[in-house]
Amino acid sequence: MESKGTLTPFEDYLIESLQDPKEAQGYLNVSFEEFVEDNDLNSLLDSLQLIATAKGGVLRLEDKAEMNLENLHKLLIKNPTPDWEEVLEALGYAFF
Repeated sequence: MESKGTLTPFEDYLIESLQDPKEAQGYLNVSFEEFVEDNDLNSLLDSLQLIATAKGGVLRLEDKAEMNLENLHKLLIKNPTPDWEEVLEALGYAFF
């Protein structure tokens, strides 16, 4: 993803499509599957940022989430095999 405030046409399209809950759910599922395979935290966080942007921005998402994004980030960084149920539960209510 490019620097904040500068989006490519594809990112604009993707953010628009991620406003649909089914599209966002599918994108999130693929993002987690890829993270499990390649352990690329930056890619996962980029995906979460795109979904958050589509859902109104990080601050709005944090208001709706059961844990703040800083705690989620710590959960993912400190544990190479996080409890995905805990992560999804924390995010699920915020995204969908």
